[in-house]
Amino acid sequence: TLVNLLLRFVGTSFQVYLSGRIGAAGVGLLQLVMSVGGMAMVAGTAGIRTATMYLTAEELGRKQPQNVVWVLSGCFLYSICFSGCVAAALYHFAPWIASVWIGDPRTVDALRLFASFLPVTCLCGVMTGYFTAANRIMTLAGIEILEQLCYMSVTMAALLFWAGSNAERACEAIIYGSGISSSITLLLLVILRFCHRPKRG
Repeated sequence: TLVNLLLRFVGTSFQVYLSGRIGAAGVGLLQLVMSVGGMAMVAGTAGIRTATMYLTAEELGRKQPQNVVWVLSGCFLYSICFSGCVAAALYHFAPWIASVWIGDPRTVDALRLFASFLPVTCLCGVMTGYFTAANRIMTLAGIEILEQLCYMSVTMAALLFWAGSNAERACEAIIYGSGISSSITLLLLVILRFCHRPKRG
């Protein structure tokens, strides 16, 4: 709870900073992209975090932790299929979505960047579901803190050295920061999973 409160406070403070940094035009573009991105995330995730958590908890409750590898393999495959299809559709139809649905062609690149990172974000849901079921809450808390720090660092660097005052690039910089931090989170969680396997019951 304390970690979540801290992350909420830091996240809100950073959002205030971003609002002042990218201006009204950048915030507007970001909101348009994230409105579509949120729908894509729901479709791409397809309930995989909850499914992973329940299936893992079931195997651990039966004292059969050796079966968790099959649970994770199936959930990874499921997530890759769903998120990959949604990401491909979003990437392909980004010009149409930007011009017809959103009504702002400047969001095409941001939508495609979001689509590129979508499978990684969804796979993070698989791993967080596993660690939650395995009662590795402190591990997840530490990873979440690291993810937030990485997100802020990458985003600020991209805004400073690349985006400048360009609203389109500012929007892309924020998505890029989020995607990179998710990629690092996924990598760390996978490494931790291989380094610590539950013992057989």
